[in-house]
This record gives sequence, C-alpha cells and structure tokens, in this order.
Amino acid sequence: MRLSIVSTLLGITLAACPHPEPRSNCAPGSTKCEQGRSYVCSPGQYWTPSSNPCEGPRMCCLSQNPSSGRSVFACVPPEACIEAHADAGEVE
Repeated sequence: MRLSIVSTLLGITLAACPHPEPRSNCAPGSTKCEQGRSYVCSPGQYWTPSSNPCEGPRMCCLSQNPSSGRSVFACVPPEACIEAHADAGEVE
C-alpha cells in the first residue's frame, strides 16, 4: 500500500512538470538568425539564444567569426554581413 501511494504521488508530480520541447535535431555548433536574434545549436541539439536581440546599428546576419574564420550567424554591424538577410537559414 505504501508503494502504491508513493507511485501515485510520483505520477501526479511528474504529470505536473512541464516537458522540455522536442529536440531540433540541429547540428551542434550550427548557428541561425530568428526574430533578430542569433542562436547556436547546443550539444543536446536544442536551439539556444547566443545573444540578446540585436539592437541599434547591429543586425543578425551571416558574418565571419574573427577568431575562427568560420561563417556564423551573429549580431554584427551591417558592413560585417556576408549575407544581409536577417532570419536566413542556418549554418553548420
């Protein structure tokens, strides 16, 4: 009986917990722009904001990372954009 009560309480508790959103199946480390903000794909394959929304003269676009030389979506000044299309695709 004790096990039954514990199982019931555990079931109620788990049912009340929010479920994480489904995985995006994105490639870890890939980037994208969405609604004026850059995102990076986590090792767990979830899109995670990598910045605050782009403000002022900055925009989210494809640009070259000065450290790695890799093309990434990021908040940068317009002149740093390789492709000036906000919310465009994703890059691995």
